[in-house]
Amino acid sequence: MHSIVLVLLALLAGCRMPARLKPVLLPTSRSVQTGIRHLEQEQFTSAVDAFVTAIEYNPRDAVAHAWLGIAYARLNRFTDAHYSLRIARDLGETTLSRIGAGECWLGLGDPAKAMKEFAQAAAMSPSSLAYEGMAQAAIRLNDIPQARYAWQRALDLATSETQRRRIRTAQQADPRLREPNPTPRPE
Repeated sequence: MHSIVLVLLALLAGCRMPARLKPVLLPTSRSVQTGIRHLEQEQFTSAVDAFVTAIEYNPRDAVAHAWLGIAYARLNRFTDAHYSLRIARDLGETTLSRIGAGECWLGLGDPAKAMKEFAQAAAMSPSSLAYEGMAQAAIRLNDIPQARYAWQRALDLATSETQRRRIRTAQQADPRLREPNPTPRPE
């Protein structure tokens, strides 16, 4: 009992926890990580299955609900996405919920509302995912400078080579985003 109190006091005092005492990934965390990998590989149905598994382990896992909402949005299952995102917000997860809402608005053809959701998510917690969404919304709004900026921020914040490849591919898909060839200077 005393050792638990000492550990808690040490944590409150700002001490670092020794590696051997760091928490172990629970099955729900593993399922969420698996779902995220499936999303990155655009295997949306498999992602849904992984997030549902995480929620079965822990129905109050706000992060799993938010990611499930994003996966549903990418499958154009907007009613299911809205339901999962609502649960995530009710449980306290706001950043991923806003990204999911942005995905829904993009899918429903309202890039202005999508931009608002992605921008709020990026303001709360800058991430590659939020800026990717902003870039996609900016393209649909025909705001090329904003799209270029958002794609660059997404690249800067990407945490894996898989993310960087996906971002570069999406960025290069729109010819308006390619840098214009500089005009030769007269000599």
